[in-house]
Amino acid sequence: MPRPGFVLDVDRSTPPMLFWHGEKFSLERLPADRSRVIYPAESFPGLEDPQSAIRDALENPLDMEPLRALLHADMKLTICFDDASLSLPKMRRPDSRQRIIEAVLDLAAEAG
Repeated sequence: MPRPGFVLDVDRSTPPMLFWHGEKFSLERLPADRSRVIYPAESFPGLEDPQSAIRDALENPLDMEPLRALLHADMKLTICFDDASLSLPKMRRPDSRQRIIEAVLDLAAEAG
């Protein structure tokens, strides 16, 4: 099971925090009682077969009809993603957004 994330409320006893600064690291003190440090949860392992997982998610979404059932000819379709201008770690091509967009566009083309 992955490690959960947590939030550290900075107080006077909090030691200096390590920050990336330019080309090096530096230790910096954060303002006490006004700062929070958010530690994200540990990442889940990667999918063995991303294409199948995407197809399955589009065909079997939670609490709604499959995307295929919602699409029809001559409708307008908008596909939105969070702006992950800089994904870290860098995604290998094709990245997950590209794979999802292509799968959605394939379904839209089938619908007309």
